[in-house]
Amino acid sequence: MTFDPTASEPKNAGIPDSLQRIEMVRTVHDGWKRAQNEALSLVVSLVDEIKEVDALVRTCNRNRDRPAANGFKQTRKLLEYRLRQVRSAIDAIVWTICGRQHYVVRRLRLDGADGSLDRHSLLLNLEAADDYNSSPTTCAILSDLTTFVHVGDLVIAEHDGAGHTITLAEVKSGDVNEKCHEVLDRFSASQCQRQLAYALSEMTEREQEQLSRMARQVERLNETVNTLRTDRGTDISTGKRIEIPSEVFEVEDYGDVIVEMAEELADDANWAIRDVDECLFLGLYKDRRMSAAFEAWVEGLGVASPRFAYLPMVNAVGLPCPTLAAPLPQGLRMKLFTGDYWMMMCLDIDRWMEVVNAQLSCEIQLATKRESGRNRMKRGDMIEHRGRLLKASVGEKSVFLGTGILSRILTSFDRPVSTMRPYERFASSNPVGPDDISPSNENGAE
Repeated sequence: MTFDPTASEPKNAGIPDSLQRIEMVRTVHDGWKRAQNEALSLVVSLVDEIKEVDALVRTCNRNRDRPAANGFKQTRKLLEYRLRQVRSAIDAIVWTICGRQHYVVRRLRLDGADGSLDRHSLLLNLEAADDYNSSPTTCAILSDLTTFVHVGDLVIAEHDGAGHTITLAEVKSGDVNEKCHEVLDRFSASQCQRQLAYALSEMTEREQEQLSRMARQVERLNETVNTLRTDRGTDISTGKRIEIPSEVFEVEDYGDVIVEMAEELADDANWAIRDVDECLFLGLYKDRRMSAAFEAWVEGLGVASPRFAYLPMVNAVGLPCPTLAAPLPQGLRMKLFTGDYWMMMCLDIDRWMEVVNAQLSCEIQLATKRESGRNRMKRGDMIEHRGRLLKASVGEKSVFLGTGILSRILTSFDRPVSTMRPYERFASSNPVGPDDISPSNENGAE
């Protein structure tokens, strides 16, 4: 599977396309590599500062100095926010490598992983990444620098002239890890159980535990790479079989609407409001304190759905499209990223259902209370409205809608109606009913 982030760039007359593309890839990769090195320095510094603050909090707690402890806790929150912002910049690189495709990005995330940071591991992994990065057509990104990649130590993008091919790699370091990798490599080649049993008998209990952990890591990595290459495999979080439809759907975004609003602010306006598809309401403000007007506007329209401030939301939801990878001009991305422009959002679920049902052949419906209760627990993060799940139906066939669709609309800026177009064909062609479809198999019912 390949993706090309340079595909939309203009061509230069007189320069062979292959040479132009190689030079373009080299330039893009050089920028990514510099960004990673700078981010790593900041992350290591912030992690050290957080450890120092934690030590101060413990000291204050021992001395029963609650005001001072609370002050240091606030400092920690600020450091954590800065750390999240730095890592989100690396998230944006990986999202770009993945072509901003949610179904690809989801394969790299493992539910329940803590995403902890270790200075020693980061520096060791950077050495391995530097080896890959000696090639101008290769870019290796440290998984731990991101907030969501939990498979492999490195995400490696190799450009073959047509696009980026994604591979994953584990980094071998330390005597115990080297020994475990040798055992796994020999067993992978021979599949000899007696050889494995003998190797285990020669290992300490600690080494056996590490071998077991590494075997699970390698299995997840191989399964993920296989799924990315073949569009079918096993979801590493749920253990369910998945098959990604081969048909490509072009989903429209509303980045142009946000650009129009930003142009109004650039012309000395202090705010701008818009609606998208008559169901998504947006407000853009130079001062976040003015966003109270957004609340009044939406309330005056009779909308009961939740309101969201874009920046806190994109830093809180499970798998958002990073601001720096959004379909917007770079300058506008930076204004949203830094909070210089404050954006408010509200998706009116009732109006969304009405507009989709009026324009498309698929219909968004509220599931019955019985269906909702039966599927709520076993299907994970599903969209819930008025205490019931939502599903997309075409005739007798239907699929439940996951919260990933909301992430597409609110963080990838996909138009609400366009987001549902794939379901017209998917729900009508899927041979199974809703009880047999896993969320990971729903081309966006995420």
